[in-house]
Amino acid sequence: MTYQWIDILSEGLGGALIKCSSCSTQTKIYNLKKAQVFICPKCQKIFSKEHEAYGKITSQKINSTEIILPLLSKCIFDETSYTVVGLANKHEKGHRAEKWQEYVLIDTLGNYAFLTGSFGHWIFLKECIKPETFTDKAVSYEFENIDGLTYKVYSSYYQITESAIGEFPYDVIATKKRFSREYVCAPNIFTYEHFNNEKTYFQGHYVTPSELKKAFSDNDLTLPSREGVGSCHRFYLKINQNQFLKFSLWFFALTLISFFLIFSSRSANPLSTNKIELVDSIKTQQVVSNSFTLYETSLLQINTHSSIDNDWIEADVTLVNEKTGEEKTFVSGLEYYHGYEDGESWSEGGTEKTDYLNNIKPGKYHTEMRVFGSDKTTYRDIQIQILQDYPSSWNYGLLIGVLAVITAIVVYFGNLFEKSRFGSLNDE
Repeated sequence: MTYQWIDILSEGLGGALIKCSSCSTQTKIYNLKKAQVFICPKCQKIFSKEHEAYGKITSQKINSTEIILPLLSKCIFDETSYTVVGLANKHEKGHRAEKWQEYVLIDTLGNYAFLTGSFGHWIFLKECIKPETFTDKAVSYEFENIDGLTYKVYSSYYQITESAIGEFPYDVIATKKRFSREYVCAPNIFTYEHFNNEKTYFQGHYVTPSELKKAFSDNDLTLPSREGVGSCHRFYLKINQNQFLKFSLWFFALTLISFFLIFSSRSANPLSTNKIELVDSIKTQQVVSNSFTLYETSLLQINTHSSIDNDWIEADVTLVNEKTGEEKTFVSGLEYYHGYEDGESWSEGGTEKTDYLNNIKPGKYHTEMRVFGSDKTTYRDIQIQILQDYPSSWNYGLLIGVLAVITAIVVYFGNLFEKSRFGSLNDE
């Protein structure tokens, strides 16, 4: 039968003022229509719409746990203003150490929400409709929610209420048969509850201590330190390791594609070629190249080739900016020796090499070259070609390597984090 609320002093759109029949304390019930149980904050007398037989929860129990968020505190979550109207201390059936505080919140329209705190970890929850992708007919260890994220089962349990005060939209006393199963995709959580023939679904998200203090900005909160990893505690720096891994793989793929497109379709642009000959009577020679123009900051490639044989040749090359007079000088030398010793052939050096000049600004340039040769009387020549090159693929490799290392670190510590989150599941 329906149990009448005792001594309703006044009733309006904003709720009802009642008077406790046990201690005469006057208290406001914010949603008289939806509230199922009210427990006097002073004497813990229980008023229930359905059960006259409920006794009162002793004050020793409620006072044994610190109330972190006082009743009637104001807060804001998801741009909605709420008032704290109820508090329950709970633990899992058969696992008293798995405990939490559940705060009942209500907005100005009479809609309820819930805030749970366990070992310094906080979760904000609101009732939602059953997702089309979720089935409660069998144990589903993961499912893809309507938000497109995959949720994995975290815990299954029956709950026990140790103590409670305030207003509740459900029977907070008879909870031993209230089955709960939680699914997480940090920082989000989905909860399914089954009580008698009623099934309820909740969607929520993790709340950091700083976010909680901001939500309760009118209160000077002293929050407990966080212990371990919460059920939907987000990974360090709010990184979602799965999304980060997907991003890295896409980045690798796009980088490789762009690398092949760029370097397979673009070749170095020749700017000047100079061939200098040294003969018996000429041991040193100077040459000035033709002018060339760079229209963008460039990488210059200098290819040097010579027909020396058991000899050396060297060129001092100066790149001159014809407008500013700025000079960049480098030495390009070649030596090549070979022969036989103890019946085996040997060689050292080579007849060609490549040098680079980086970060050459736009402008009109020419090169001044001075070539030196040895005192040998054989014919020698040297060819110096300057090309406008494109950035080396080494930069791409370095970028990919750095990201690969970062990805490996994130995945490694992310796996350790998830192992700390998912312990042994209790599926009763």
